[in-house]
Amino acid sequence: MSLDDFIKKMQPKSQSNTPSIVGETMERGIELIKVDYLELLLNNQDLKSILDNEKDMNLYKRGWRFQFGKSKNWAGLCDPTPSGVLKSKNKNILVSIDFVKGDDNWQTNSINTILHEIAHAIVCEIFYFGKLTQRDLIQIDPLHFSSKGHGEIWKKVCQTINPEGSCERFYTELRANDFFKKYRYYCINCKHKEYSDAPNFAKRCVKCFKPVNVEGNI
Repeated sequence: MSLDDFIKKMQPKSQSNTPSIVGETMERGIELIKVDYLELLLNNQDLKSILDNEKDMNLYKRGWRFQFGKSKNWAGLCDPTPSGVLKSKNKNILVSIDFVKGDDNWQTNSINTILHEIAHAIVCEIFYFGKLTQRDLIQIDPLHFSSKGHGEIWKKVCQTINPEGSCERFYTELRANDFFKKYRYYCINCKHKEYSDAPNFAKRCVKCFKPVNVEGNI
């Protein structure tokens, strides 16, 4: 399937005012991983000493790619291991298509989400794929691993590459539409769908009044 076909298939039906949100997210993600962040990072005195040996911080040139994943548990994911989550040859920054389609506030949240994961990727480039090691990272930032990668170094990177945003925060601004409700029914008779967080919210379709079965909205 081509990228155009994928984008067309995944267009969010509930966001009629932003019909190109999937395509815009892809373009934004590709654009952001092609930025060379080194000059910006060197302006932070706390990061400058660990970046002295770096010649650039262009993630795209270093083998990173922007991809869509599928999850209702995470909005973004940094996958630093080639042949990892996507079984690909690249290191990947992923954004969940569920959040692209399911967050009514995605236009605002997308940049913070992508830069949140890019900050993880930059830390990986410095301490996993660069001259410094994970042991160096523990010495510099003892809380890195106990905070699931959200230690002081990562926060400094986040705040530096997104000073006007909030990429250092966890994803807390979700304004979810029906796509994220826990339960749903799909009426076989009239094809109507309804969603709810209540497990027994309907016995009959609100459109044709035929009996329906409520199921988990996975």
